[in-house]
Amino acid sequence: MPEMPAQVENRRFWILETVREHQGVASALLEAAANDEYDLCRKLLAGLHGNDRRALLQSEGILTDQQINEIGYF
Repeated sequence: MPEMPAQVENRRFWILETVREHQGVASALLEAAANDEYDLCRKLLAGLHGNDRRALLQSEGILTDQQINEIGYF
């Protein structure tokens, strides 16, 4: 079932707010993922609250789908 435009907007806002709240972690996560350091990615994500972790692992968020799969944090 396709998402409604409001759902897409709310998801994007949630991701953006999470990145703003955790700029240091988000930056380190992006750098680690770009360098294929997925163990470090998992450690960084483990330090976040569950909702924040889910926001950063959203498809079409800050990481590519391939990076999300490589991290395997489910």
